[in-house]
Amino acid sequence: MLLALVVRLGLLAFASRDEARLLSPPDSQEYVAIARNVAAGHGFSAAATAPFTPDIRRTPVYPAVLAPALVWSGAGLRLAALTNVVAGTLTVLATFAIACRLFGPAAALAAALVLALDVSSVSFSVVILTETLFAALVALAVWVLVRPAGQDETATPIGAGVVLGAAALCRPIGVALGPAMLPLCAWTGGGRRQILRRYLMLNVAFAAVVALWVLRNWAVAGVPTISSIAAVNLYFHRAVTVQARLEGRDPDDVRHEWEREFAGRSDVANEEARAAWLAAAGRRIIVANLGIYLRAAVDGLGRMARPDSDEGPRLLDAAPGTPAGARLLRIGWAQLLAVYALAVVGLTASVAGRGVRRAALVVATPLLYFAAMAGPEAYPRFRVPMMPYVAMLAGAGWRAMRTGLTRA
Repeated sequence: MLLALVVRLGLLAFASRDEARLLSPPDSQEYVAIARNVAAGHGFSAAATAPFTPDIRRTPVYPAVLAPALVWSGAGLRLAALTNVVAGTLTVLATFAIACRLFGPAAALAAALVLALDVSSVSFSVVILTETLFAALVALAVWVLVRPAGQDETATPIGAGVVLGAAALCRPIGVALGPAMLPLCAWTGGGRRQILRRYLMLNVAFAAVVALWVLRNWAVAGVPTISSIAAVNLYFHRAVTVQARLEGRDPDDVRHEWEREFAGRSDVANEEARAAWLAAAGRRIIVANLGIYLRAAVDGLGRMARPDSDEGPRLLDAAPGTPAGARLLRIGWAQLLAVYALAVVGLTASVAGRGVRRAALVVATPLLYFAAMAGPEAYPRFRVPMMPYVAMLAGAGWRAMRTGLTRA
């Protein structure tokens, strides 16, 4: 934890000499605007002036965490970025705790070291974006589910469901996390009825947390959704990628064209109509070209597995194409390839070993979830919540290799 904290604080100190580096437009500015309005008593709104129209694009958890750091009108962004540094450091602790439970202390120490020094995880622990807090919340929920069961069998699944609900209200990509947690509910054992009871309690708690925000959006905008950005992404990112491939064009060109056309529509005057139209049009294009969509999604996974070439270089003032940027990219590749190789060894050893086969399934559950939810627009930023589990497999790989060498 100390190593993770020092590395992240060091990057924050360097990057925050120019506070603009801590922002990744346009998302960061929206979170900061909402947090400042919440701190000032203007409600959950991204508007710069009255009447401060309620926002339904962004979910509430991250702005609520930022708001105390921005409660003073003159507060800088360093304090806001520090909240991510803390979350990133705590994720390293959670990774150690989970890996220790699943694979033993040697693997846990290696996993924690991998995550403490992971280039992308360190970079996104400094940028004012949701990924780091989201990763911390998911890791906390996983720990709650795999830790030794206490006297109260009810508290564990309900607590995990509440934390997963908070994660979904941090990043909407977590909207199906509750239903995905069946393998983790089975981890502590028991009969089918006991496992099903845990699973149902988790999902009732998860749904209750998410429903509160869905009802709020329905009340203020007439749209029963966790976030209107889901419809925006479906049409302007996922469907755009499909259409661009059909026409052999650049996705950005198609997106700009569609944005102009959508802005001129007269039948989408309110938020409800806009969200409904975008969702229906996006689904129609994707369903009609499902094969193209799946190939684009696989390409997205490939981009997601690459080193980050945006946020890290910008934080370190190492622009792509410069010698400093090239060195940073080489470091990123070297680190990731080593981690991936260890993770493959760890997964293979875990599947082959009876004692840890179920542990591998626990780690694979969030990995498969995030891979399935990534979509064609995925890029390295989407990998941040996956890295704790990749690090755990890498830790298991390190333990397997060390054990093999010792026996040899």
